Amino acid sequence: MNWKLFVLVFALDVVTAANLDVVVEKLKHTDIVLPNTPIVNIEREGDSLGLCNTEDDDATGFCVEAGRCGRDYYSNSGEVVGHCASRDSNDNPHECCKYCMTCGMTSREVVTYFQNPKYPREEEHDLACNSKIIVRPGVCQVRFDFIKFDLPTPDPKTGYCDNMNNMKILAPTRPHGVLGGKKNHGFCGDNTGQHFYVPVYHKDQIDIISTISDKGHKGKHDQNGKYGLWNIKITQIECESDSKYFSSLQAPVGCLQYFTEPFGTISSFNFDGTAIFSPDQDYAICIATVGHGKSGKICKMTLRANYFGMPVGGADLKYCESGSELVNPKKDRDCCNEPHSSYIGVVGCQPHPHKSDESATRRYWCGKELGSTGEIDVKVQSYVIKVWSGYFSSDDIEKMSYDPIGFNIDYKLTSGIC
Repeated sequence: MNWKLFVLVFALDVVTAANLDVVVEKLKHTDIVLPNTPIVNIEREGDSLGLCNTEDDDATGFCVEAGRCGRDYYSNSGEVVGHCASRDSNDNPHECCKYCMTCGMTSREVVTYFQNPKYPREEEHDLACNSKIIVRPGVCQVRFDFIKFDLPTPDPKTGYCDNMNNMKILAPTRPHGVLGGKKNHGFCGDNTGQHFYVPVYHKDQIDIISTISDKGHKGKHDQNGKYGLWNIKITQIECESDSKYFSSLQAPVGCLQYFTEPFGTISSFNFDGTAIFSPDQDYAICIATVGHGKSGKICKMTLRANYFGMPVGGADLKYCESGSELVNPKKDRDCCNEPHSSYIGVVGCQPHPHKSDESATRRYWCGKELGSTGEIDVKVQSYVIKVWSGYFSSDDIEKMSYDPIGFNIDYKLTSGIC
């Protein structure tokens, strides 16, 4: 059998003399997977044939005809990052084209990489940068992956990003910013490796507003005077899609962050181990359980803090700073619930702070340590962690006996018979 016909049979499984022409036409929008070059077949305007390099966070692109990468696509530039299995009419392999944009540009692509103008080098001068994402039909979520993100750190006295050194992301569904607070103070500091989701509707416009300046900045930046480096992967997710690629990315409604591996690390935004946790945040981190626990159901999730310092204020200041206390006796209510306090919220168990042979269950976790030992077990079946940041001030921070740096926590799902 001719090898091309064999590929047709293998890919579509419907070849007959009567419908061969139809199959050949379909093949124009189909890619055969080569080793280390996973392909996702999706509908797309123009002559792109499908996603390629989907397992490479920094090189996902579309298969296009050779020589067309970076041309014929509205407001985008392209970079060839490999070759696809499919070929054109002249038997030339299609190119895997990664779409990039920078300041002043607009993208409608399924996958876009938003980079600072000098990327992969840092900016050395002041910069005001506006870019836009236009939402495609059938898309209900847009995922932002910070492959690289490094801006000057937050104000060391307040935790707020400097007005002249931050990146703000605005959408019709999130007019005050994506972190859930009433004010949008944006992203700054070190957010490399972080991600988040924005719920959207067709034709929504997401505005990305970035400002960097050395004037009046109170946080830290590079000792050589360089500041401002980012490479952000932006993926438009077709919800309820038959594509495994999109279905694996789609997050449950209400989740700002979504982790699908049985173990990993969750961290507060702008976290670097020294920067102050930012006020005015309200969002949810979700951990997937579907598809895990092949040896049995998921029994528990263990959270182990690498770093933990959630601010307390008001009446919580003297009674809840240790992180192990359950109740604020002055208010006769759970610790961490003062308006000036911040917490992560999840129902978990810790050793009782005053009864060595007993454990205690609590919902809110704040102070300088995650519970009594820095490790807690979560046995509820829905693994959702709420992050709440109160309205603490620089005066509140000065009164604390520890540095409120936010959190960096390893999680692990345990499966078995339980």
